[in-house]
Formats: sequence, structure tokens, C-alpha cells
Amino acid sequence: TAPATEDAPEAPAEAGDTVVGELVQAYADPAPADEDGHEDGHGDGHEDGHGDGHEDGHDDGHDDTLLSWVETAAGDTVRVVTEDVAELPAGATVEVTVGETVPDQAAAEGQEPAREVLAADVLAGPAPDEPTTAQTVAPVNHPVTVVMLQPANAARDSTTLAQVVSAVNGPVGDFWEQQSGGAVRVGVTAAVDWFQGTSTCANPTALWTEAAARAGWTYAAGRHLLVYVPSGATGCSYGLGEVRQDMNSGGRIYVRATATSVIAHELGHNFGLNHSSELQCDRAVEGPLGSACQISAYQDYYDLMGVSWSQVGTLSALQQAQLGVLPAAQRVEVTPDTLAADHLLSPLGGSSGTRAVKLTTAGGVVYWLEYRTAVGRDSWLGTSGNVVGLDQGVVLRRANPGQPDSSLLLDPTPSARASWGGDVRTVITPGSPLVLADGAFTVTVTSQSAGGAVVRVVPGRAPVGSLDTAVLSGVTYSMSGWALDPDAPSVSVPVHVYVDGRGVALTADLARDDVAVARPGAGALHGWSFSTVLPEGGHTICAFAIDVAHGPGNSTLGCRVVTVATRLPRASLDAVSVSGSDITVQGWAMDPDLPTTSGRVHVYVDGRATVVVAAGDRPDVAAAFPGAGAAHGFSSSATVAPGVHSVCVYAIDADTPTRNTPLGCRSVAVHFALPVANWEVLSASGPALTVRGWAVDPDDLTAPVAVHVYVDGRGTAATADGDRPDVAAVLPGAGPAHGFSATVQVSPGPHVVCTYAIDRDLGSRNAPLGCRSISTQVALPLGSADQVTARGTTVSVTGWALDPDTPTTPSTVHLYVDGVGAAVTSELSRPDVAAAFPGVGDAHGFAFSTQVGAGTHTVCSYAIDDLPARNTPLGCRTVTTGP
Repeated sequence: TAPATEDAPEAPAEAGDTVVGELVQAYADPAPADEDGHEDGHGDGHEDGHGDGHEDGHDDGHDDTLLSWVETAAGDTVRVVTEDVAELPAGATVEVTVGETVPDQAAAEGQEPAREVLAADVLAGPAPDEPTTAQTVAPVNHPVTVVMLQPANAARDSTTLAQVVSAVNGPVGDFWEQQSGGAVRVGVTAAVDWFQGTSTCANPTALWTEAAARAGWTYAAGRHLLVYVPSGATGCSYGLGEVRQDMNSGGRIYVRATATSVIAHELGHNFGLNHSSELQCDRAVEGPLGSACQISAYQDYYDLMGVSWSQVGTLSALQQAQLGVLPAAQRVEVTPDTLAADHLLSPLGGSSGTRAVKLTTAGGVVYWLEYRTAVGRDSWLGTSGNVVGLDQGVVLRRANPGQPDSSLLLDPTPSARASWGGDVRTVITPGSPLVLADGAFTVTVTSQSAGGAVVRVVPGRAPVGSLDTAVLSGVTYSMSGWALDPDAPSVSVPVHVYVDGRGVALTADLARDDVAVARPGAGALHGWSFSTVLPEGGHTICAFAIDVAHGPGNSTLGCRVVTVATRLPRASLDAVSVSGSDITVQGWAMDPDLPTTSGRVHVYVDGRATVVVAAGDRPDVAAAFPGAGAAHGFSSSATVAPGVHSVCVYAIDADTPTRNTPLGCRSVAVHFALPVANWEVLSASGPALTVRGWAVDPDDLTAPVAVHVYVDGRGTAATADGDRPDVAAVLPGAGPAHGFSATVQVSPGPHVVCTYAIDRDLGSRNAPLGCRSISTQVALPLGSADQVTARGTTVSVTGWALDPDTPTTPSTVHLYVDGVGAAVTSELSRPDVAAAFPGVGDAHGFAFSTQVGAGTHTVCSYAIDDLPARNTPLGCRTVTTGP
């Protein structure tokens, strides 16, 4: 830690205090994205509140997981707002004047509140971290001290010191040695087992200071302090790593797990690496941050410096280049001055060939292309371990230097904003050109296999050309000119002409010897010509030369504004006729501005339009308008519901479709036949009413008809599809499937039943079949309370009960002792009842007993009917019980 140049006040500082110390920055990183088992494999899964990059995506370029402190020489710390010290280098000795506390997400998750910075100065820059050990000599050049610390507010978990040491010496050390080509060799050189601390994760620097004191650790280049805190520790991030300078730096980290992804990730921060996130734009590959684009934090599942999850892939080419471990021989650099070329990308997970292509625009924006396939450390891409569902293919990133999200994964197949949360497909689609940096480069994956991908990169220049002539003759407008693409000078390029925003595509392939002379090597086939008929009124016509070599974009050749005067169509509505449910209109229409063209006619029936082309043969029109031809007749039919309908017809102007010639409106009447039906039966059986009959719709003889039955105003729907051969015999062609039957349960008493046959063509129409009255009766239960006895304090009742409406089913009996009720079922054997009521069976007896106090009691019994609120009283008795 850089020493402070003067004493600082004890933390926490007050508003207006000046604090001097080292600027410490660290990332509070989220838990694994696949930790919570979301179906799509990339749910938020973040215990410390950092989502999957969508919920906490930021459109202002600010990453709220980067935390900042000023650590004084005395070991005190003051957390400050990271945005307020964005221009200060981490590790520098600074002097800041602090203001009030500012609420933020980190404070809500348990960190000490951050203070705004009112003024700041750098007193001394960060000291460079020189390598402490020759890379070819020492087995470990990045020694790690592991400390197992139990914060004041947490209980230990089951993780052992040996597990943490094994993770560092094993998969974490292997990862960094492999990815750095042996330049980084991580290993544990000192360790302290669990001890009870006094600090908490609310102040990480205090926690680190306590752990360092316990282990005797001090900072030096390449030395790392790894503090393990319990997985359930309150207010602790999944991992928190101090951001240092470069691959030679050491630093402090703490973690809540032994996963390779989190320990290796936090060490990456010690090495000066920031986050790998994703730039997501609404249906665009890239654009300015704002409503259409945002940075989705950590949303790069391919890279270690993205969100932690169950897989640890190859370190991205961009991050390797940041560390200085991507060999120059394994990358190709392309600039706007580079010729178009095909590049064979070897898998990034391999160790040979061209593993990356770096694109740098004239403005210094850097892009990286790499090929991700199931090779080496990326082998999981082709297995079930790929729970996120990442694709294999060419991946594109854009450098974002000086920002917490220093690597931005771009989406070549962008989705709408509403779908960002589930969109993890970010490989370039083979065969689909991808234009970058407003046309500075066009990238196309021409082929890919397990061994490599061929990527064509074309730096671009805009097309050139001219709009030479523009002439209006009557309603015909003509233009001509030339166009070519300097990136493909011998190609006849497309030219798009837009008339009032509507485009027409041409090809500039007419001979222009003057262009061939002016552009040696381009040839003469670059001329173009365009002609169109314009409607009456003002028009804007623009021509564009289209970029064919995927350069910076298309070029405008020029725009012209013209005004055209035209005449309305001539036309006639000859007939409007009705046949059954069909209305037919007939007539002719011709536009004198385009007399040989078959024009359009709009037919409106009750306000609903149909477009008809007047192309029918009308010799009479040809005779009346010489030169116009006979193809101007029209005829149109529409099927409508019964009733009166309004029919209006208009001949549409061919030049200006908003203009027309009204041909008039007519009112016509259409009728449908109602169903034919007969209600034959209405009967009652106990609580059931049954209706029967038949129904046929003459407009659709063989189809079943719906029949609605209303009992006391409550409806039941039936379908007349039962077998009725007699109906088939009476109505030839109708078939027998027209019988209906419906049964409705009712209460006893009088009822009114009405039936209706429903029209198939128009459901609001029906044929009433009449209303009838009928009464139903339901018998009350029979029964007897044979014995009511008292013995001691026990009252007993026995007897029998049955319901004549359901004679074989046990009945319910309600018994009341001094008004307190109980229900029993009459299901005990009573042969005498079976003998008295043949066919009902013997299961109709009941017995009941209850405890009561000494004294006189009233016992009443009731046989309950299967319909509500009906019963048969079996009598009341008075009994006396003793003590």
C-alpha cells in the first residue's frame, strides 16, 4: 500500500473533511449465473443483488459494482463515490475533500455509505509493479497467502483451508499459467486457518487489514492476499477483488466460494483486468448508450471476466492482449488502409495459428474477432455443461478502454429490447455481412468447421456517381446518371430511386464511355436510367448509389422536387344485384392519364372495403375511348347477413390514389331462411324435465342446428344431430342427423319451458318453437325414530329413513338434543324396512348416541330430502338422565 503523506482523520470522515491516502478500487462481483437453476441457464442467481446484466444493465456507461475507498496510512478508510474519482488512477496517493453520504446499491447491500468527493488531487502516482522473479526460473511468481476469516457477524461454513489451497494450487493456478503462456504462475506460499475476526464485509479494507496482520502479509509486486469468508456471511459479495495495474501486480481479494471462476476472476482484477460485459441495442449491433442501447453488466459468458458460472472458458483475445500474453504471431491487425482479405481464424482455445483478428478504425476504436468452438478450455461448448446455451462460432468484441466494462461483447443478431433478457446468441451468422463502425469494416464469416473459421474483412469506401438529367413530360418523370463503388470499381452497382419515400431498385449497367475514361480500370458499364408515372401534386425523387463492397454506406446522388397535374378517372356503376345472400356490383373504370392501364375500383359494403381491378373485357368502353383498349370492366360479389345494406363504389385515380371518382351508393335488401323445427316432447320424471324434437336450417340442410332450451329463464344448449330418418324422408337432401334431446334437473313445482332453433348463418336470429308449462313433484323422505332412550348420561336414538326418489340410497338423518345438532346416515341393516318397501334394500337403519348432563332433555329427529330445505320430522321426545 502506498504510504500516505500526512495523517488522515479517523473514519468515518465528516462532510468537509480532507482525507489523504491510497485510492483503492475493487469490484463487488456477483454469484454464479447458473447457481439458482433457471431453465434458460442464465438467470440472475446473484445473492448480492447484481443481476444477469439485464436488470442492472446501465445505459450511462457506469458500473455500480466498482467500489472505491481512500485508505489512509493509519489503516482507516473512507468509501467514496466511484464516479467522482473516475479520473484518478487506482493505487495513487490522493487528497480528497468529502461531502455528504450518497445512497447507492452497495450501501443497500451492507457496505458502508459512500461520500461524494468535492475536490481531489493526485499527490503521487501508483508505483509500477516490476516482476519479482524471472519467469523462466521460479515455479511460483505470484505467491498467494490464504486466510480463513470468520467476520464478526457470520458463522463459519464447512469449507476447509485445504479446499481453498487446493483450488488455488490446482484449477486456478492451471488456468492462469495456461492462459498467460507460463508468464503467471500462481501458488499458495502461506496459509492461516479459520479465526474469529472483528471486522465485517461492510468495510472490506478493514477485513483485509485484519487478515494481513494475522498472516504477516504485506503488499509487494506479484503478492496476493486471498481471504475466504463464509458462504452465508451477511453483506459480503460473492467475490471482491482489488483492481491493480498489470500482470506483475499483486493485490487483495476475498471470496465466498472455492469455485475456479470466482477466484480466477478476482485475481484477474489484481492483474488490472476489468469486466467483460455485453453491449445490447434494440435491433442494432451497436450505437450510443441511451434508450436504444445499454451495457449489460457481466453478460459475457464466454470470458472469465464476465459473470461467474459453472464453466471457465478461454480468456478472451481482448483480455489476453490487455495482459500482453497474446503472441503477435497469433493475431492479425487490420486498419482502414488494409486491403480486403480472408483470414483463417483458429480456435481461440487452441495454441497455434491465427487466434484473433484486431480491427482498428481511423478514430482508434478497436474490435476483436475470435473463434469459439469446442477446443481446449472451451471443450464444454459441445457438452451438456453448456447450460447457458452458448453457440459455437465467431465472436466479436469492442474495446471500451478506461471503463469498468472494458470489454463489450457485441450481438450480431440483435433482438428487440423486450427480448434482451433471454438473448445469449452472440456469434456471427455465417454468410451474413456485418457492418461495423458506420461502415469502416464489413465482416463476413464465409465458412467454419471444427478446425477453424474463414472470416472476410473488407475496409470500406463510399460509392460515387452523379444524377445527370431529370425531366418531367406530362405525368412521366425520367432521370439518368452513373454510379460505381471504388471498392469494387468494375462491378455494376445497384441504384435505388425513391419517389416520395417509396423505393425502386435499378442496376447501373448502361454504357458510359465518359466514366470509363475518367475512372481507368472501371469500365463503361456504370450508367443508369429511371422513368415513372407520377400522380397529381408535388413529389420528391431521390437517387442513391448502393455500397456493394460493405464500405461506410450508400451515397446520395441527388434529389429533385416536381409538381404534376392530372385528371380524375372516368367510370360507371352499371348494376347492383342480389342473389340469395350475395350482392354483386358491375361496371367499368378508366383513367384518362393512363388509358391503357386497368385501374382499381373500391367497393364498400356497409363501410367495409374490397379492392377490385377493372380488367374485364368491355368492348363498348374501347369503342367510346379510342386507344384505351377493352380491359376496363369490373365485377365484385360479397356475401352478407340478412337485412338492408349500403353499397358504395369508387374509381381510384391511378396517379394519386387519394383521389377518386364516386360512382354512387345503393341500398339493397338480403334475406336468409330461418330454421325449420318441431318440438315434439316435454316430459317430467322426478326432478328431471326432458324435451325432444328436430331442427333443420334450410340455408345449410345437412349441418346440425343449435337448439336453446330455457327453463324458468335459465338456458341449456343442445345440438340437433340425433338420428331422425323421418326428417330425412320429409326433407330430401337434409339427411337424418337433426334430432335433439335435452334433460334439465329442476326443483318440485310448476315450470315454464321455452325452446328456440338457432340460425346457423346469423346467431342472433332464431325460430321460436314455443313455451309450455309443466309441474314436477318430489316425494318427501319416509322414516321413524323407533326408540329414544336414556341410560345414565347417555341418550340414544334408533330408527330408519329412506327417500322414495332415491330408494336404494342411504338417507341423511339430523338429530337435535336440546337444539344441538348431529348428522348420521341411515345405512344400517333393517330387514323389516326391506320387507315393507320391496326393492329398496335393507340399508336404511340409523343409530345415534351422545353424552349429556343429568336432567331432562328434548330429542328431535328429521329425515333429510335430497333437495335443499326439505325434510320429514320424525318427532321429538323428552328423556331424563341421571347422574
